[in-house]
Amino acid sequence: MLQQALRINPDGIDPNYFYADFLCEDGDYAAALPYLEKARRAAARPGREVADKGRHAEIAALMAKVKQKLG
Repeated sequence: MLQQALRINPDGIDPNYFYADFLCEDGDYAAALPYLEKARRAAARPGREVADKGRHAEIAALMAKVKQKLG
């Protein structure tokens, strides 16, 4: 389902973040990093400013965890 979401919206903040989160849960931190970067660079969504702000905080926290795990 996550890969299908990425096919539908390859540059979106949510599919990239949630796929990165899935990869981290599997312990594949190196593979998660590009998806986090893409989520971080995703275009703002009109009318979703509060949600985007929260998602960016989640991205930053997961990215810090990934970088720590990767050393």
